Amino acid sequence: MAKRTKKSNGSKGTGKPAKNLAKMPQGNEVPEPRALAIAQARPRTSGDLARLAVDGVYDSLAGAISVGQGNLILNAVGKVIQIKKLELQLGALKKKVEAEPFILPGA
Repeated sequence: MAKRTKKSNGSKGTGKPAKNLAKMPQGNEVPEPRALAIAQARPRTSGDLARLAVDGVYDSLAGAISVGQGNLILNAVGKVIQIKKLELQLGALKKKVEAEPFILPGA
């Protein structure tokens, strides 16, 4: 059994890939991340955020992005949703938000 040592990036492990990682397509080609196009276009509506979250999970499972990058995407979407909820409850834009379904500020 190999002794676990700390790697230069701070993680622990033997250097072997995890058994539960998604299988790569034939030819070991990494697919293009679908969430990247949505993120570069700056999500403006709730539908854009939902697509970004779903595509981030898909890309993570497909191996196009790392698990940490997928986690970053989901955390960012969660924070935007929290901000919108607070604006609906307490913000000065409450009447404007009621008139417009879900438009992000600055869009």
